[in-house]
Formats: sequence, structure tokens, C-alpha cells
Amino acid sequence: MVGNNSKGALIKEQTQTVYSIKGTTAGDLIANLNDIGLTPDQIVSVLEAMKRAGALNAEIEVR
Repeated sequence: MVGNNSKGALIKEQTQTVYSIKGTTAGDLIANLNDIGLTPDQIVSVLEAMKRAGALNAEIEVR
């Protein structure tokens, strides 16, 4: 199934779910990841992977 959820995110449901998240800041990205139900540890993992891939232009500081 392909369609939009209440937040306007594109969802493709098969064996995996793909979310298209619109965000221009790290704060926007984090808020969107939180909105789709990721835990804080999962959010940090996503940010670290994005940083390693060169897709995140920010410093990651976990407090």
C-alpha cells in the first residue's frame, strides 16, 4: 500500500516501511523520527548512520 498518513509522510508497506520525512533542521528530523515512534536510542542510531554517510551536517551530542 502506498499513501499518505496524517503527517503527510509517504508510506510504503511491504516487508519494510519507508517514510519520506520533510525536515530542514536536525531538530525537525528528530521531531519527525519521534513522531513515527522511534525510541531515543533508535533516533541516535539513525543520526549516527546519517553522519557516517555524509548526509547530516551537524555535530551529535548525547546528554
